[in-house]
Amino acid sequence: MVSPLIKQSWIVLGTLLCHLSGGFITSFPSCLLPALMARDSPIPVDRDTASWIASSLAIGGWLGNIAGAYFLDKFGRRLSHILFIIPSILGWLLIYFATNVPMLIIGRIAKGLSVTATYNIGLCVVAEYTAPEVRGLMFSLKTFSYVVSTLLTHLMGTYFLWRTVALLATVPLLASLGVTSSWPESPAWLLRRGERRRAEDVFRWLRGPGELAQREFLAMAQAQQERTLNTQKPKKTRNKSMQEIEDYFYYGRSYTRKLIKETDSEVEAMVCSDSVNKPL
Repeated sequence: MVSPLIKQSWIVLGTLLCHLSGGFITSFPSCLLPALMARDSPIPVDRDTASWIASSLAIGGWLGNIAGAYFLDKFGRRLSHILFIIPSILGWLLIYFATNVPMLIIGRIAKGLSVTATYNIGLCVVAEYTAPEVRGLMFSLKTFSYVVSTLLTHLMGTYFLWRTVALLATVPLLASLGVTSSWPESPAWLLRRGERRRAEDVFRWLRGPGELAQREFLAMAQAQQERTLNTQKPKKTRNKSMQEIEDYFYYGRSYTRKLIKETDSEVEAMVCSDSVNKPL
């Protein structure tokens, strides 16, 4: 029988592999721009154009924060993670096959969209799928994976062409796509959809039997019930999509903060929950 820790580690592995891509794309200009500004560059650029290529990542990052929040609420953790891995892979392929500056910029924007969205989704996944006693470690591994990928990008840029680096960067994303496809849906999201029986089954599969696990499930169910009551209170008429995004940023962060505090770690819960809405 597979232990709960191995199951939880497998779930988190999907987010860590995807998060490697964040370090790759952030550090990628270190090997891309010098090559583009060289005299024999197939895509010649000046300093201003190089600046636009590097900074275009932020445009996608802004879009990813908004889209990620909406997709998390609408489609759940598993499907949202899969959907945002795809533009990341396409972004790297677009950069690999680029023959002009617009292709590079579009590829960077697609990567920015994916990196911020999957980063936020990953935080929710760690908070909702893992047990309190290992949750702090799992959060730390996300930062570790980012640092490792940054180092790898600089090393690969020393020995390989930038197109080769872009192609190699798709490998962990493809692996992440495979791992994510095997996930069950988040118990917290299932509870919100009113699927309590299914949510409890998934929760037991993740945590195993035990009084502590049962208490945490009941606490999660109670928190979801309170959230439902709060969202049913009369409010001013507003766009439905904007309301869902607003609900995620307020209630989602509050729920994540509560879970993080249960780790009993020295990490301040508010700092961790604030990072849900901040790209690296």
